[in-house]
Amino acid sequence: AWTIVEDELEDRPYLAGSELTLAEIALGTLVYRWHAFPIERPPLKNLKSWYERMRQRPGFKTHIEIPIT
Repeated sequence: AWTIVEDELEDRPYLAGSELTLAEIALGTLVYRWHAFPIERPPLKNLKSWYERMRQRPGFKTHIEIPIT
């Protein structure tokens, strides 16, 4: 499933194009949790770059990067 996202991010900064959308919020929660667990992940450079961009956003830090309980 992550390879679909990887391909979509090949030529754009966000899932729906050049602007942040609700898709980033929905996917952001999943990607955050995926990265929070100590598992092996395939090398997905576009998804990694997207995730790093999301992590720079104050709202992402406040509302998405919350402790997993």
